[in-house]
Amino acid sequence: MGRLSLSSPISILYNFKIKVIQFQKNNEHQYLHKQYYFWQGNNANEVDLLEKRPQGFGVYEIKATQTITPSLFRQLDYFEALAKDQLVNKSLVYGGSEDQKRTRYDIRSWKNATVYIQNCT
Repeated sequence: MGRLSLSSPISILYNFKIKVIQFQKNNEHQYLHKQYYFWQGNNANEVDLLEKRPQGFGVYEIKATQTITPSLFRQLDYFEALAKDQLVNKSLVYGGSEDQKRTRYDIRSWKNATVYIQNCT
């Protein structure tokens, strides 16, 4: 078996997992008291990371792909429809290198995701 390149999807997910662990450690040590959840509804609908906020929710979908396609936002939109009158801030964390701000979504490179999530309120 060959070596994983630092930009392979498996390597990207592994590195992001390490960043999430470090983020959670900082959350605890700095007494930020943010609580994060995995949400799964019916028919395989899910959100990878869910944060309850005073005004609604922050939801994050995490994908290893480096190509952004409309299908990547499906779960975020599904959760928003269920939340009805609550404010839902939707973010995609992906394997690419560029951050983007779109009308309905924040898109973050996995390299910048933990700082972004930590600073969201």
